[in-house]
Amino acid sequence: MFHPLANWRNVVVVGAAFALAGRLSGTAAGQESTGEPRAPAIQFTSFLVDGQQRLLEAAQPSPAGIPLRISQGHQKLQFKFGPTTAFKRRPVRLRYRLEGYETGWHDMGDPMRFVIHFRDSQDVPVGSADFPVHGDSPGWTGKVATSPFIERHEQVTVPDRCHNARIWIPSGGNPDTVGIYVIDDLKVTRLAHSNQSVEVLLTDDFETGRELDNPLGDLDGWIRDGTSLSIAQIVKTGRGAQDHALALIDDAPDRFGAWDADDKKLLHVNPGDRLLFEWKEMYSIGGCRSETVTYENLPVGDYRLVVCTASVYGLAQGDESAMAFRVVLPFYRQGWFQGVGLLFVGGLLAGSVRYAVWRRLRRRIQHLDFQNLMEKERSRIAQDIHDDLGTRLTRISLIREAVCRDAQDSPKLTPGLDEIRSTAMEMTRALDEIVWAVDPQQDSLESLVSYLVCSAQDLLGMAGVKCRLSFPVKLPPWVLFPDVRHNLFLAFNEVLNNAIKHARATEVHIGLDLEPSQFVLWITDNGRGFDQAVLAAEATAMPPSRFRGSGLSYLRTRLEKIKGKLEIHSQPGQGTKVVFVVPVPPPASPN
Repeated sequence: MFHPLANWRNVVVVGAAFALAGRLSGTAAGQESTGEPRAPAIQFTSFLVDGQQRLLEAAQPSPAGIPLRISQGHQKLQFKFGPTTAFKRRPVRLRYRLEGYETGWHDMGDPMRFVIHFRDSQDVPVGSADFPVHGDSPGWTGKVATSPFIERHEQVTVPDRCHNARIWIPSGGNPDTVGIYVIDDLKVTRLAHSNQSVEVLLTDDFETGRELDNPLGDLDGWIRDGTSLSIAQIVKTGRGAQDHALALIDDAPDRFGAWDADDKKLLHVNPGDRLLFEWKEMYSIGGCRSETVTYENLPVGDYRLVVCTASVYGLAQGDESAMAFRVVLPFYRQGWFQGVGLLFVGGLLAGSVRYAVWRRLRRRIQHLDFQNLMEKERSRIAQDIHDDLGTRLTRISLIREAVCRDAQDSPKLTPGLDEIRSTAMEMTRALDEIVWAVDPQQDSLESLVSYLVCSAQDLLGMAGVKCRLSFPVKLPPWVLFPDVRHNLFLAFNEVLNNAIKHARATEVHIGLDLEPSQFVLWITDNGRGFDQAVLAAEATAMPPSRFRGSGLSYLRTRLEKIKGKLEIHSQPGQGTKVVFVVPVPPPASPN
């Protein structure tokens, strides 16, 4: 029977001859044109930073050697490159790496594959299994003789309706794929089910055939396939190159080749079978086409994307193009910016503090100016009252004395004149109290104590009541506002009047205790005392009397006005103790 590939060797020989002639002519042409500028084999066609196009010229080092600077804040860098169309001989293979970030090379192009086709009894495809390989196998040195084989084990389950399986090993689904793929010691085993034993379906060490030492020799059970049959070859392996292996050596980016198992290697299987495919392999596979590569979130540093040409075996051929760039910290994370930022923030804080202090001082000065103005006005009012009303009261007294001298013979006028004298004296005393309360020079605890003591001694002395005093030797320089002094003085006088008029006391004891933020003024008498429970029940029913009705309310009202507290302790026949707790306000703030 005539096979369409029966004369494949003639075809391969003729094709190889034409290819060799083409290469020689190309070399000659290249030599003839050595005088012309040589175009680069590789060119960069696009450079994107986070999707934004950058000028390719910017990525080339400047005359000073400074590369393109890219802020670390950018997340994605994309480079597009490929073979130069003006280059006289298209590169066989391209690979790239980003120096400064990685040491290994990346290959382009699609992978070569180990494929298993499953067909039914009518030879209709029902499925396939595909095992790709790409790049360099571990330990690849660029030569078959010195590179190690890598063992491969793959399990496959036979699909439904499958009747047989056939192995197909192409050099790539995309013609751009180039490289070498070597396979040896192929074995296919049907794994055991619950009631079956292990069965070896196929073994092949590729040592049977014709002219095995010839790369284009014949292997039993295998036929060549593809658009270039010479890609499917036999190579020598092992020590002394005595062993043979199946290989694909593809150096034609526009063609592909394949090894296809013939009917002798057909695998008869059943749906659901579990097949174990085992083989040894080595490879170096890449491609040559335009490619877009992406790098994301690169750390700070200097980088150089290098793209170079390589042989079909992955060995460098010397042509390369590079794009250098530097990833730098964002400006807001760089030392100079942080220094400027610190200076700015420091200056802003210093300015803010200075402004705040200036405003505080200004308010304080305004407050002090207002306080001084008020004190001057209070001094003026006190002086005017003292000078004007005092002079008038003195004149009334003088007039009364003159009338008394002229009316010595008129006894009827004497009571009226005595009443005028008494009223004038009371008005003088009241005027003195008002002047004392208004005068800013008396706004202190020491002035209050002095005035209370003098007033108590005068009042109790005229009533014939003994007065005892218990005051600290040294008083703190607390400032008491006029309303505090005025209300406390009136409440103090009310208590003394009650002790004299209602309690009929013969002795009054007055004292002052100092506490951290308040002082306690207390008055104790030895008078009749009273029942506090009865006072509370009859406060609204009985007429005003000692600490009853309006008298008690009067005291509480005076203390409430200055935010103080009133305490009264009394028992019938045991005297009475009245306590005034007066808070001392903190110094006035200008805020």
